[in-house]
Amino acid sequence: MGGAGTQAGGAGAGIAAGGASGAGGGSSTWSQDKQAKREERSRQRRLEQLERDIAGLEAELAELEQSLADPAVYNDYVLVQEKNAAIEVCRDKLTAAYEEWEQLLE
Repeated sequence: MGGAGTQAGGAGAGIAAGGASGAGGGSSTWSQDKQAKREERSRQRRLEQLERDIAGLEAELAELEQSLADPAVYNDYVLVQEKNAAIEVCRDKLTAAYEEWEQLLE
């Protein structure tokens, strides 16, 4: 019977030690989980913002390209150059937005 008591005491000691170790690890895990959730929410918000930005840039680009078909624009060399420069800037912004969006999806 003495052996059974010792064995039970040994199991209790293991649980107590595991509990203390688990509590310290749990705090660290909780902190890491909280940080991971915060980063995920931040990533999701940035993705949503990028999607809105991309939609706006695509609309702006379509409008700029459509304006080139206007006789008042295509008959004015300076205005055509301005529109083409604006189109190039818009495309660059769109490319950068798509690249960031793709990185965030990975």
